[in-house]
Amino acid sequence: MLTVREMLRIPSLMTLSVIAGAEGLDREVSTVSVMDAKDIYNWMKGGEFLITSGGPIKDDPLCLPELIRKLDLHGASAFGIKTERFLKTISNEVIMMANELRFPLIHIPVEFAFTDIINPVLSEVVSRQATQLAFSDRIHKSFTELALKEEPIEKILDTLQEIIHRDAAFLDEQYDKLFLPTARSEFHNKLAEEMPDKERGKYYRARYPVYEIRNETTKYGALILGAQGDIDDENQNIALEHAETILILDTQKRISNSQIASRFRDEFIHDVLYNNILTEKEFNIRANLYHWDFTNGGLALIVDIDHLKQRYEKKVPADDNLDFEMRMQILSRSIERMVQREFRDVAYSKQNDAIIFLIYDDQNAEKTQERVRNVFEEVRREIFSKTGFTATVAVGRHKSQPLALRESYEEARTCLRISHNLHWDDQIVFFEKLGIYKLLNHLLDTEEAEELKGLYIDNLQTYDEKNGSEFLKTLVTLCDYSWNQRLASEKLFIHYNTMKYRFHKIEKILDLDFSRNADRINAEIAVYIWKIGQQ
Repeated sequence: MLTVREMLRIPSLMTLSVIAGAEGLDREVSTVSVMDAKDIYNWMKGGEFLITSGGPIKDDPLCLPELIRKLDLHGASAFGIKTERFLKTISNEVIMMANELRFPLIHIPVEFAFTDIINPVLSEVVSRQATQLAFSDRIHKSFTELALKEEPIEKILDTLQEIIHRDAAFLDEQYDKLFLPTARSEFHNKLAEEMPDKERGKYYRARYPVYEIRNETTKYGALILGAQGDIDDENQNIALEHAETILILDTQKRISNSQIASRFRDEFIHDVLYNNILTEKEFNIRANLYHWDFTNGGLALIVDIDHLKQRYEKKVPADDNLDFEMRMQILSRSIERMVQREFRDVAYSKQNDAIIFLIYDDQNAEKTQERVRNVFEEVRREIFSKTGFTATVAVGRHKSQPLALRESYEEARTCLRISHNLHWDDQIVFFEKLGIYKLLNHLLDTEEAEELKGLYIDNLQTYDEKNGSEFLKTLVTLCDYSWNQRLASEKLFIHYNTMKYRFHKIEKILDLDFSRNADRINAEIAVYIWKIGQQ
């Protein structure tokens, strides 16, 4: 890039002088044009140093202020005028306009031929372009060689630092990982030491110069740069642009490899959970491919983001959905790493809005539960901080045989279904601690359960449908609030007297007397069997 300031330093042009607009001397000059008409600005492409003898405007010198405004508007870099030939003076109005626009107005001595300006300027522009192309080609070859050899990101950073003479690190925001070069400076050690657990991108961007690594649709991360540097910005940007391309390709390759591995891994976990593996030998052979050891069994759990499907029922812009999907992918990888840090053997598979984990732990059941609780409390916090959604974690029981992991998974599914039906969102729920709900779950679909629902639930539903009332909803709320009519009325936003009326009306419809414990217990059991049995 050749600026107006640098152009005026070309030895043969040093007698050119600035009349006005000196604050714009850093504008880029890409070519030289000779003015042959007053409306020449209509053919401007940007970056022109326009020169004139003053002939085209000698009969209308008052057009100069407007001409300068139009040249600036169309991207010209400067305007050179021979002031001793056709135009003897430059008015104060013209000078004020050029200064206001920061548009350089250059005096050209009368003895200069146009070729005396055109040739040296274009020669310098071409020379600089050739130098930049050679530099760009060298950088391209260096980074292409790294890519062909599949060198790690650390080596890419080594090469980049050698070129730009500046410390650099790469924050991969797809995998939430900081990459440092092989030879670390104090700058790199400082980055590693102060690395926060969360919002690393925001943290580093607020403290250091960064170069964003992204394409039109995806943000991959950022190059974090040190303060030093002894080459001009243009060459540095060329190097950074080439590094950006290689880093995007490397990240895309890792994402692609991860997706392929994930697909095969998901197939194995699907076969485990849906009873498509018939022998422990087959299970262990396939598990060993992923370095998983479930010889002594394990447990299954499900991380389910609460009410995520409701997001997609709303009409949200496509770009918002794309951004949310990308954040969910990054979040999933972050969650997987958090769990893997705690448990030596963990298998995982993402299914829709949930992640399924199969975990082996050689601790006793109580200690395993405590470890699960600690890790997944952190997982729930991570989900909320990244998405604003809460999450429910449903945990099946530990099984001593690998093929029994399917049973643990079914327990986790049951646990999740019961949790959602009872509105136990934003919790960690263990199947073995479900208490009476675990017992009621075994009664689902039995003749006795259907009979109980028929006597209580179906009768109230039928009455409500015929009369447009809400007695079933009222009964459910009463059960949820331990038959406390005042609390239930507040939950339903109805007057306490209305609640008392509904309470006695329900007794009449069902032919019950809620002053008797047996009637209350029967109604409550019917309600909870109905609630936990919903799909």
